[in-house]
Amino acid sequence: MSNLRSHARNNRVVGARLLPGTTVIAVVFLLAKIVTAQSTNAVCLTPSLLPAGLYDNSLQQTPCKVAAVVWSPCVGSNNINNISVGESYASPTPNGCACSSVFYSLVSACALCQNGTTTTWSAWVKNCTITETTVAGYPYALPSGIAVPHWAYIDPTITDNFDVAAASTMGGTSSTDRTRLYVI
Repeated sequence: MSNLRSHARNNRVVGARLLPGTTVIAVVFLLAKIVTAQSTNAVCLTPSLLPAGLYDNSLQQTPCKVAAVVWSPCVGSNNINNISVGESYASPTPNGCACSSVFYSLVSACALCQNGTTTTWSAWVKNCTITETTVAGYPYALPSGIAVPHWAYIDPTITDNFDVAAASTMGGTSSTDRTRLYVI
């Protein structure tokens, strides 16, 4: 970002060659790239170990896509890669996003919909500090255009795993409110 500011400062000095708004267009383009930088190549299989009612949220976004977006406030550009049958996702570098049970639940659902396996909650957060860890919640405002399924807020400390049965009971309803707390 300092390069962008330096560049903009230099443009003002040379200013006569630039059209008004050039810097604004560049900034808007840069922000558009950042917002779209969250992606996934993970595809939910049919059938899979994840019940079909949990494949998509109210915006037709898979748990893999929602996980990528929920992770983005802490890492910027990211990708949730696909896994092979029987594999699981390793816990990422600890931060407030990765150490939230919401992200853990979404990544677990993403693994199951690819016929992968889940990692236990205790193994997922083993490198997280107490201040980084959020149980049954998400520590930041949700990015716009995303809806987190209610089941992602289930407390994983109860079973030390993503509780598929409890998630199925809740269904695929979604929330854009990060303050919701659902305990089953």
